[in-house]
Amino acid sequence: MISSYLSSNDHYTGMYSVIPNISYCEDGGEANQVLDLIVPWRLSLEGPTDQTFPVVVFVQGSGWQTGDNGFEVIQLANLAKQGYVVAMVKHRNAFEGHPFPAFLQDVKCAIRFLRAHAAQYAIDADKVIGLGTSSGGNAMQLVGLTADDPRYETADYAGFSDKVDVVVSCFGVSNVVALKNQKEFVEVTQHLENTAFPKTLEQMSPVYQVRPDQSYPPFLLMHGSKDTLVPYQQMPEMAECLDRNGYEVEAVTVSGADHESNFWSAAVWDKIARFITKHLPTDSQ
Repeated sequence: MISSYLSSNDHYTGMYSVIPNISYCEDGGEANQVLDLIVPWRLSLEGPTDQTFPVVVFVQGSGWQTGDNGFEVIQLANLAKQGYVVAMVKHRNAFEGHPFPAFLQDVKCAIRFLRAHAAQYAIDADKVIGLGTSSGGNAMQLVGLTADDPRYETADYAGFSDKVDVVVSCFGVSNVVALKNQKEFVEVTQHLENTAFPKTLEQMSPVYQVRPDQSYPPFLLMHGSKDTLVPYQQMPEMAECLDRNGYEVEAVTVSGADHESNFWSAAVWDKIARFITKHLPTDSQ
């Protein structure tokens, strides 16, 4: 017989849980207007705590439809282990009668929700990171460029800001206009067009929305050099636009990488984590 003792984990160190399907609309919203939270296990078991954590707001790419929050959940859980609450946000589907700016309004509403409920979920409302992939990267770039813009506000959680303090966009769409005739995007751009927003595709193209003398957060733009869906050139074009206007931007090329798939590696996630902690260190760092 082998007998031994191990110490208990009284503070649940390194343990996290997922709180799924939280509606971020004050009236309950639609089925897709929900987010999933990765939070310290102690918060799930014991309730609110005096300790707070920066929050990573993540939007999975989906062609402006509805993303699968399970796609990157394991990798995002690693961010939680580094000292962040992670909010995985879904938004309304352009193919279900929700043209631009529905997806952007939803992401902004989710950010205001998180600030409004910061105490409940142990969130540091002054440290909000926007992270997105593909169309989710497009959403987060726009969030970074349009903080508290009344054009994209809804009545939910009025008085709370929708700004983010850091933007990380992975193979994000920065120029929708350039994609409108690409076969993979013809149908979705037709669904996104909105007569209430003239030149819709320009309004939803971050490269067209950079303005001088604004207070933009630092941007990390990452893109695979062999992307067969969103052309690689979109990333340096956006980076150059931000840099030319005097904003902080870091451009990272993932050599030989396609869209999603082989783009991801431990080195990519390490770069994301280091960029975030450079600008918004957690208490444990």
